Amino acid sequence: MRMVISSSLRINLSPIAARYCELLELSDAADFEASRCKRLSNMRTVLRRGIAAIIESEQNWDRLIKSEFATLHALTAYVSGVRRDRWN
Repeated sequence: MRMVISSSLRINLSPIAARYCELLELSDAADFEASRCKRLSNMRTVLRRGIAAIIESEQNWDRLIKSEFATLHALTAYVSGVRRDRWN
């Protein structure tokens, strides 16, 4: 394909026309790289949100376990006190 570009606003555009195919390839490569960067950015966001959800879930689980342990500890202390009272 041969383009005919002579001048525009009294500027000689023939050097650009001579490198048209090269510039088109560079443009395609830049578009591909931009779409690749966008995909990687989206993947990073999904992974970051997943990690945040795992951390939050672990923190909630940790709070639940501590709460259950405290309840169990209080119940054990209560039962131990009741047993002492019965035998004294």
